[in-house]
Amino acid sequence: MDVFLPMSYWTNRTEDSGLREGFGYTAGNLAFLRAAVGPDVPVHVVGGIADAASAVDDRGMVRAAIEGGAIGWSVYDWNTTVSSAWEALRPAATR
Repeated sequence: MDVFLPMSYWTNRTEDSGLREGFGYTAGNLAFLRAAVGPDVPVHVVGGIADAASAVDDRGMVRAAIEGGAIGWSVYDWNTTVSSAWEALRPAATR
C-alpha cells in the first residue's frame, strides 16, 4: 500500500506568518493534499520539529490528523522528542 507522508513542519514557520500552529497548518496541508490526490488516499502526517513544538501544537496536530482522516502521525524526530510530548502525541490527548 502506498501512503502519503506530508512533512507538515509548522515549527519552520514564523509567528507573523500565521502558519506556526500545529492544528491550522496540519489541517491546511491535509485539505490541500486531499484536494490534489483524492479523499481516500492513506496519509500519515509528519509534524513539526519535536524539540521546537509545544504540547498545545502537538495536540493540535493530532486533532487535525484525526479530523482529516489520517491513519497516523508523528513528529520529527524520535531523538529530539521530549518526554513531556508523548502524552500530547497520543490520540486520547485530543479528547
